[in-house]
Amino acid sequence: MGDVNCVIAAFAGHELNLTQTGDGEAYLIRKNKFSNLTDALRGKNKELFVNIASGEMMPDDKLVFTTDRLLRMVTHNQLAQWLSEGVSESTEAIRDTVMADESSSIAIASLHVKIMAASSGPLPALKNSEQWERLSHTFGKWMGKAKEKIEESEWAQRIPSLGSKNILWILAASVVVLVAAVAFLMNSSRTSAIRSEYSAKLEKLNQDLQVANTKGFSSDTLTANAILEKIENEVGTIMATPYFHEESLDLLDRVKATRDDINNIKRLKEVTPFIDLTAKKSEVNAIGLNQLDDKLYAFEYNTLHEIILDQALDPKQIDEDEVMIESASLGEQNSLLFLTQSGRIIEYSGGKFSFADTDDQSWKSGVDIAAYGRFLYLLSPANNQIYKYPRLRSNFSSGSAYNNDADLSGAVSMAIDGSIYVLKSSGKS
Repeated sequence: MGDVNCVIAAFAGHELNLTQTGDGEAYLIRKNKFSNLTDALRGKNKELFVNIASGEMMPDDKLVFTTDRLLRMVTHNQLAQWLSEGVSESTEAIRDTVMADESSSIAIASLHVKIMAASSGPLPALKNSEQWERLSHTFGKWMGKAKEKIEESEWAQRIPSLGSKNILWILAASVVVLVAAVAFLMNSSRTSAIRSEYSAKLEKLNQDLQVANTKGFSSDTLTANAILEKIENEVGTIMATPYFHEESLDLLDRVKATRDDINNIKRLKEVTPFIDLTAKKSEVNAIGLNQLDDKLYAFEYNTLHEIILDQALDPKQIDEDEVMIESASLGEQNSLLFLTQSGRIIEYSGGKFSFADTDDQSWKSGVDIAAYGRFLYLLSPANNQIYKYPRLRSNFSSGSAYNNDADLSGAVSMAIDGSIYVLKSSGKS
């Protein structure tokens, strides 16, 4: 007969009587403190159910009986915390933890003691024959009747050498097999119910994705994005379980594709290097890129890199004191303009750098610049304004307020193609 892992418990009034064999264990959580009741029951004696512990239960005690060492998978503190939240909640938490370990086979029962009063005392006392005989009387009576039936059966008469001791072992094995079969069926039933629950949830989330698609293509992107975020959060709860990972990942991929479609996001799949700026300078921290005629220009905080075809020319220092933060191409003047951290404008034309002047006493404060035709535009969220500077022969005219009633708070960048587009730090335009 194989190993028997079992806990037997019986209540007599407020008293709990407990015995175990094999890896069976019983845990007590009293006032959020954890005790392993079966530690003292284990001994070197190989016979089944040799020792018994008994003790008074107290109101709000919680008990956990298990056929295997549950503490291999959870800690004392975790178990106490789960049981403090309620027996039903703790059972679900234990179930999810155990079922995540596919190699485990374990039966678990949880009890919450509800009594009006109780005396003090844990359950350490070990007692032998007297209490064990009382506890096992009913079980022994049933085993005796079953033994008589087997001895009287036709197949037992045909095997004279079977013997009473072997008949008892057969009975014990039958009980263990029956208990194991019931535990297996209950576990399979629970697993099936959980899978059905998550399957229904995934089906509902797929329907929500169709709703998000419809909302997005009818220009209700706000609602569509809210639905997509809700789907991602709920799929995350399924991904935290051992079930439907492949289906969940597929749904997340389709959520991502839908979000890209309704928000007009284009993703680059293959990116190949165009130019290596470090061929001319060992350390490069490029900030931006501009095109002027057929040339490209990359710039750092104080360095300009001119690119012709697929070759980078020797870098040029823009200014030894100023720090560049933005740039723009003024095509009609064949020049590049740089906005500095101190709020000045530097112009690059004919291979030379110079500070550009305005008819105003100084340039307005801003965070970005853009050029269109012969005009320079300066974005100033601090003043909730975009200033427009016409290019004169040798300098720029005074800046005029271009914005009427748009809210530019939080603006960080702008672009012009006949209309002006402003990007805010929130990602909105």
